[in-house]
Amino acid sequence: MISEIETAIVNRLNSQITTIKAVATPDEPDGFKELPSKVSNGLIVVTYKGTTFETLTQGASDQERTIQFAVFLLYKTLRDHSGSYALLKSIRTALNGYAVWSTIPLECVEERFLAHTPDLWLWGMTFQIEVLNEE
Repeated sequence: MISEIETAIVNRLNSQITTIKAVATPDEPDGFKELPSKVSNGLIVVTYKGTTFETLTQGASDQERTIQFAVFLLYKTLRDHSGSYALLKSIRTALNGYAVWSTIPLECVEERFLAHTPDLWLWGMTFQIEVLNEE
């Protein structure tokens, strides 16, 4: 389920935002070393962040859970009409309210500045979706 949601998020971003590429977190740790080489103007990286579970009632086998995904924006400019600020809004617009495969939509719950290097601004956003975990 996590992989399918992550893929759907990446596909949604690539279909809605054509000025920058979205990718899933690399499968192997060494893949992170290659990410900067993929950033010409910028890059969006989507990764599974974690899950919180509701308290399971006695005798029940179904449990509500909230799955979170981090969306990282690596971009070269900040304020111009196509800079980080505009792209953050585009990401929110593309994903906030998007129903991945259920009737429950993604919801943006956090957006923050993470770091700046001499070449890139790094922003992080957290989106979450609530699903029923059937055991």
